[in-house]
Amino acid sequence: MAQIAGNLQRIKNGQRRYAITPRIPAGFIQPDQLQKYIDVANKFGAVLKLTGSQRIMITNLKAEDVDAAWEMLGMEPAYMVSNRVRSVKICPGTTFCKRAKQDSVHLGMQLERKYLSQEMPSKMKIGVSGCINSCTESRMKDVGVIGSVEGWSVYAGGSGGAHPRIGDLIAEVTTEKEALALVDRIIEYYKANAQIERMGEFIDRIGLDAFKEAVLGDLEGAPTEAKQQNLLLTCQVTAMIQRLRRHALNQVNQLHRIQSSAISWTSIQIQYLYYKASAWVASVAHPLRWNHYGKPLKSTASMCTIYLTN
Repeated sequence: MAQIAGNLQRIKNGQRRYAITPRIPAGFIQPDQLQKYIDVANKFGAVLKLTGSQRIMITNLKAEDVDAAWEMLGMEPAYMVSNRVRSVKICPGTTFCKRAKQDSVHLGMQLERKYLSQEMPSKMKIGVSGCINSCTESRMKDVGVIGSVEGWSVYAGGSGGAHPRIGDLIAEVTTEKEALALVDRIIEYYKANAQIERMGEFIDRIGLDAFKEAVLGDLEGAPTEAKQQNLLLTCQVTAMIQRLRRHALNQVNQLHRIQSSAISWTSIQIQYLYYKASAWVASVAHPLRWNHYGKPLKSTASMCTIYLTN
């Protein structure tokens, strides 16, 4: 039987039905191309299905209609290869989104052109997000890149499915060029050394430290031990402040149930005490107030003020 340029979806009553999922870079599609999808569905009685990889699946096709569907779309038939780069999922970025901090479309399209459909030891998914909201679930991809005001955070080893895994932070870099270079290093090292295993399984097998050492080398932006320790301690201080705030608010709620007339003055007193306690925590934690870029954070006392006004 000749190879069919589609994925077998089901066999029902002896009838085989196939699906094709054409490439739609970054999920952006022009109206004239979208009309071709509609024409294919109408002609062959197919169903259109939006996928999680920003593409449109055309399913319920007969085997004899698959090549004709590709021809109507004006595309070369794409034969399924399991162990390859499956998708590069890209958020709208600064091109279209008010929340974005970086141009994820520009970076993501470069990765799309370079890596899509390349053979790998196992399947690979890539995600690029323009801000920490991470609409493309970049930390759940084999390789994920997330933008921020300071630059890009690069992750590796994420996956969903039956064995979900959150990606590990490999490094934070300042420029798009550095982000692309680091992604290249990650993919090339994985491609050259992994067995038939996903990126996360590969990292777990050899160890995260060994993986970082191999892909980072002298790359600027690699998180140092001191920065990581400072980040951990800063998070602990922030957690203390949040606990103080919750305690203050609980006290206010209890007083409200006892004597509503006293609520205004008492709540001010308690929140003032909370602020003073937070300021004390800030003074203790003064040497620790550094973020993971090695730059000073806002003082913990000013963070406390922000919490009080929320």
